[in-house]
Amino acid sequence: MSSHAGLDPEGRADGVDQSRRQFLTRAMALGLAVPTLGGVLAACSSGDGGSGGGGFQKNKATGGATGTAKKFTWTLVISTVANPPKGAQQALTAAYKKVQPGVDIVWDTQDFSGSDAYTQFLTTQLAATNPHADFVSGVYSKTYRGYVDLDQYQGTTNPYTHDQWSQDIDFQRGGSRNALGQLYQVATGLSHLNWIYNKDMFDKAGVQPPTTWDEFVTVCSKLKASGVTPIAANYQWIVPQWLTEIYFDQYHVDWVQTVRAHKGDWDFNPDLDGKFTYNPADGAIHSKYTYNPQRFWQGIQNKTLRFDTPEMAELAGNLAKIFPKYATSDFFVMTDPYPSLLKGQVAMITADATTLNTLATDFKSKSVKKFTPGTFENPAMQSSLVKSKPRAVEPKGGDYVSIIKKNTQQAAMAVDFAMFWLSKAGYQPYMDAEIKAGTTVGTMGVQGLTFPAAIQERNDSVKFVGNAEVTLNQIWTAGADPTSMADLHNLLKNALQGKVTPKGYATALQKYFQSNFDTMIGKLSLTKDDINNPSRRPSAS
Repeated sequence: MSSHAGLDPEGRADGVDQSRRQFLTRAMALGLAVPTLGGVLAACSSGDGGSGGGGFQKNKATGGATGTAKKFTWTLVISTVANPPKGAQQALTAAYKKVQPGVDIVWDTQDFSGSDAYTQFLTTQLAATNPHADFVSGVYSKTYRGYVDLDQYQGTTNPYTHDQWSQDIDFQRGGSRNALGQLYQVATGLSHLNWIYNKDMFDKAGVQPPTTWDEFVTVCSKLKASGVTPIAANYQWIVPQWLTEIYFDQYHVDWVQTVRAHKGDWDFNPDLDGKFTYNPADGAIHSKYTYNPQRFWQGIQNKTLRFDTPEMAELAGNLAKIFPKYATSDFFVMTDPYPSLLKGQVAMITADATTLNTLATDFKSKSVKKFTPGTFENPAMQSSLVKSKPRAVEPKGGDYVSIIKKNTQQAAMAVDFAMFWLSKAGYQPYMDAEIKAGTTVGTMGVQGLTFPAAIQERNDSVKFVGNAEVTLNQIWTAGADPTSMADLHNLLKNALQGKVTPKGYATALQKYFQSNFDTMIGKLSLTKDDINNPSRRPSAS
């Protein structure tokens, strides 16, 4: 249950602890409160319709809710990317059996060889008329339209805690929305990514952790001159996802003004968007507005949002000063950078803050040469074009949970189990068993959990600075589907390798979005009419 931070496969050999395997296989890459569970059934049945005309409709708990769970008889199948220890599976299953004796929980999970393997598995599942699984990790197939929209249930009463479900788990930071704004997934943990470095190598090279990008370039140069490979990173989810999110955000946080929901938009939330004030210095700015997909694509269509700009060229040029120049020779094909740091082959990696705890565990092995580790935050790109200080990638962690909606009855039962699992009622015994199995546990989005003192102290030391991993910052490298993502990765790769100038890259990026506009919005199930009418809920949502 260690931090999940994107799409990342795991390939470590014998002796790897459970936490590292889970961390990497999870990465990529996020109860109800009505008077009775009958309200859940009603909500599920109306999920495809929603509010057709504009405005944001908020689910609220109804006074007098009993919080008494309806008894079910069913079988629910879990096929998430994480493969929890057997003890954790058994603990959660047994705890739920006590309150829902008629429901069988089947764990159809495995140790996937990497993100591609799980993506293929999930794609096959979702292609079926009636998918086998009830619970999956939807971030690996964001464009699937058959997930339960968890927005319907945030305000309903969890029968297992008697609180609103939104009080049991942090949907705001742990939730993931698709390009249509639907809350298709929630994660149980919260992570903070920074740079983990070998202090001994830094000392030998006579360098200190950098605070600016120019300092970062100098540090890498001096490390390389001292005979050390500066960085291990990959071109899957680290550079073209984590780092591109962080630094696009520095240059383009003002795009928030365009893409946020405005009054009259179908997804406008008066309690959130009605109070929004643009402040680029606010680390939490991306949690203070509702992203409207039509306004983003409308901006691309009418060219008020452009990529052929000095900002984009400068961003690409800065990235090319580091990558692949100061990375390992297998940068474009590497999967897991961690072993390179552990073995003393590189000076630093970017990873979850809990990696320090993983290092401490691995240092206990007699075959590992110990070094003094440290951390530093993302170095700031600086120029007159930059709009804000760098935020971090503070991704969802732990278990990534999406519910496949098959029919009204199944959805109601699946949501009931989700409310139990994703609250203290079910997650405490589940987490306790994971800790017992040696899993590294980070900061949790599930509320009210009790941790061992050492883990609590470590979690308290993590400082969150604001999350840059939001849709606005992802599309320029993620595109709208796997094909456009591959194309966009290749465009950036050409810039990093010097095959095209930074300005040429920015021009090519703009041309790609303009030339492929219709295809991309089609992949997102958006129409031109949707784009031109942000007050109208897209038909596909």
